[in-house]
Amino acid sequence: MKILLLAVLILTLVLGGCAPTIETPVIKEPTTPVPVIPAATTQVLSESEKETEARLVDNNWTSPAEVKIGNYYPGAVAEWKIKIHNGNDIYSKFLIAYSIPIKTREGYSLPPEGVADWVIIADSTPMLAPKETREVLVSLAIPKGIVVEEKQWEFQVLVLELGQGNIQTQTATRWLVTMR
Repeated sequence: MKILLLAVLILTLVLGGCAPTIETPVIKEPTTPVPVIPAATTQVLSESEKETEARLVDNNWTSPAEVKIGNYYPGAVAEWKIKIHNGNDIYSKFLIAYSIPIKTREGYSLPPEGVADWVIIADSTPMLAPKETREVLVSLAIPKGIVVEEKQWEFQVLVLELGQGNIQTQTATRWLVTMR
């Protein structure tokens, strides 16, 4: 009886720890300076997403291509986890960084001055194992009291594999921000 009870307890703990969650952008009111601590969660993938990831296993990629933040205001924090994948057969170090877009989406302007200081990347230089995919938390935290004139603006988060040589390729996630 004790063995059966112990087996049920272990099974419950294992299954409870493996429950998938779906992540959406979160806007929350900060009470103190926000420490950026990545949470260990998994994302439920559709069959087509699983097929795409399997097909691209030998390529570096970043997901999602676009993050939309609506009803944003100074003093709020918007967080999203971007996924990066190392398609190489060796360990690779990546650089994740804020960037001003070369061309903005129609209806959006360049980011206001100071946004580079308000984009927080939890791990800006991760080292990934061969074929590893990792989520990295990125936050937008505009301090309370800042005046943002633009109603719709955008920025990018770039992912670049370090040590590529003279010609380097990068991927990007476009962040589209709509203010209150």
